[in-house]
Amino acid sequence: MIRNSLTNFISCLQTDLRVAPWEMMPLHRQGLVDILARLEAADFMVLFELVEPPKSDRFLGDVAVSESGKQAVVHVEGPLYSNVPAPVKQFFGLADLQDINHDVEELSRDSQVETVIFDIDTPGGLARPSAETAELIREMGKGKRTVAYSGPSSLMASAGYKLGSACHEIKASESADVGCIGTYIAMLDDSEAWAKEGNRLELHRDGKYKAMGHPGKAITEDERELLAAETADCSQRFKDFVRGQRPGISESAMEGQTLAGRAAREAGLIDGTRRNLPLLIADEIRRSAYASS
Repeated sequence: MIRNSLTNFISCLQTDLRVAPWEMMPLHRQGLVDILARLEAADFMVLFELVEPPKSDRFLGDVAVSESGKQAVVHVEGPLYSNVPAPVKQFFGLADLQDINHDVEELSRDSQVETVIFDIDTPGGLARPSAETAELIREMGKGKRTVAYSGPSSLMASAGYKLGSACHEIKASESADVGCIGTYIAMLDDSEAWAKEGNRLELHRDGKYKAMGHPGKAITEDERELLAAETADCSQRFKDFVRGQRPGISESAMEGQTLAGRAAREAGLIDGTRRNLPLLIADEIRRSAYASS
């Protein structure tokens, strides 16, 4: 059962890397492609041996709640994917959006928690499921204060920034890179390479989009139009979500680049800077104390 689950996951990840819309820094996405390309049988067997101990009975991800129970920190680290088997989280360092969803819903139900801080260090990830997570965070904000933070030399990029923008406030260290707003699909057409190696794909299909992205198959104009339309739709939804959450954001900051420090503040990507997470947590504890007095 575990072997089948892992095999299916790797297959789905390979497919998504070829044809799915991503909101992720390209070099990090390519890193996943390269790892999968170099994955050998011995490496794959390591996945069956890795066992991740449960973090808690309550949370699926890395979540800490203060002694008072009023503040919680949700750590979001690594590329954002969905329904990730536990061994793969360790092997690839992926963050499971379904784990984040579970923990957001758990904290939303906790009447004692007043403030939730999302400590984000991610280059982004899959477009569609990250939109669902961002919406859950936005809904949480109707009943609790939410703050996104990216620490020293960290990333709050692409789909990661989407999650951050769902919060009431975004803070970052001066050295954190934030933004990279936009969507892309990077599909490899390796048909010419196949031909040069003397290989020819004979593909029998029903439907002009069937088997799109299959290794050795050339991309058709119909497929290009479909991929372009899907990319534009996801990107428009991403940007509209950010505009709705952060009305003052500069349109020039939503061209796929990251910004840091003062440039990020001036563009409206963040609301201010804080040197590290403990200082931000202390700010929120003081804020809560003042509100209660």
